[in-house]
Amino acid sequence: MNSSETIGSRIRRLRLEQGLSLRDIEGVGADHAHISRVETGRRPPTEEFLRTVARNLGASVDYLRDGNEGGAAARRRARLDDLELRLRLNPAEDAAEIESALRALHSEAYAAGDFTVANRSRMLSGCLAADRGAHAKAVAWLERLVQRGLVSPVREPDVYLSLGRSLAALGRADDAATLFESCLAEIEDKYPTDRAAFVRFSTYLSYALTDAGEHRRAKRVLQEALARGDDIDNAASRARLFYSRARLAWADCEWEEGRAYAERAIALLELSEDAQDVIRMHLLCADIAVLTGDIDEAEAAAGSAEALMRPETDAQDIASLRCQQALIAARRGEAERATELAREAIDLLAGDPATQGRAYWALAEALAADDRVPEALEIFSRAYELMSIERRFLPQLLQAWVQVLRDVGQYEDATELFLTALNDGVFAGREFAATRA
Repeated sequence: MNSSETIGSRIRRLRLEQGLSLRDIEGVGADHAHISRVETGRRPPTEEFLRTVARNLGASVDYLRDGNEGGAAARRRARLDDLELRLRLNPAEDAAEIESALRALHSEAYAAGDFTVANRSRMLSGCLAADRGAHAKAVAWLERLVQRGLVSPVREPDVYLSLGRSLAALGRADDAATLFESCLAEIEDKYPTDRAAFVRFSTYLSYALTDAGEHRRAKRVLQEALARGDDIDNAASRARLFYSRARLAWADCEWEEGRAYAERAIALLELSEDAQDVIRMHLLCADIAVLTGDIDEAEAAAGSAEALMRPETDAQDIASLRCQQALIAARRGEAERATELAREAIDLLAGDPATQGRAYWALAEALAADDRVPEALEIFSRAYELMSIERRFLPQLLQAWVQVLRDVGQYEDATELFLTALNDGVFAGREFAATRA
């Protein structure tokens, strides 16, 4: 502790260290003029003033008051460090128990004006909720941190990635794109030489734009990222660019291009410790193979993804794997296994309705393989309703649905379904060509 440091000088030091203006930390009971007077020693701070400024600086009231983080504040920080360590060292531990402990710690810290611990516990809770597929909770925890400027895309990139993924999962891909655009603007303004951060958030933005159906903008973003990232030696950054291009090609039904870029990304990361990214790239290859009808290749890619999965693997990645395994099993005539896998995926994707549509598609094919056609047709309808949220791969879904109708001799219904979809603009461009092939 610096014994000569006053409350005002301490506030000013913390504010300048974070690159914040007086207006950035003002609030109830502490407007910018009031803060300036406290910083210069012309006015004493009130308790309300200290709570507002401490919250906006991400500090504790105790620290602003006397520069000391001892006593209860130190114990809270130790508990938070312990919870974070448990998450990192033993991810298989009951996440619900840790999340409950984090919520309790957040409430205690906030009530005590210890906003350093309150903000960190909120951040960890939000990222943990996103990993579990509890996307509405994740947004509730993380959006406030971002809106208040309490995190930075360079210091806490995982917060932004978790928030963006959860927004997209809730059908808010446009909001996810806006979030990542703001990150890029901040990086350009405050960290213009950090090319790795620019590439990272460019790839995140391309994911969001692809999910929002804005493929041309996604391509432009990637082109700029590639231009800046040509001389980046970091394998993870280059792999993200390849994965982004693979994902965009996948969304455009450019299957061969998507597969080629995904394989290049996998080659870059196979020896890295970032298993999560490699899992997602194998899953993308499996999905392309399923969509193009190459079941042997799909099974091999899905097997590669599953071999890398651990108890801490993201619930959405596990659900994606189960969807693909269910479709593979259904197309091999393994109806019982396909049904079991599809229902597991549906449960895992309860917080992600658009992606859950893919699980219902898998279930419909499983039921059809089990000769439960009336049930299968109802489930196809449910899958179509959910997948219409994003309107991605509806032609491939309809192709499977029409085939089941034809297999049971309902040719008129099959023709009517196809024509209705055609009139609704479901089949267009490359997707129409891919479906007719």
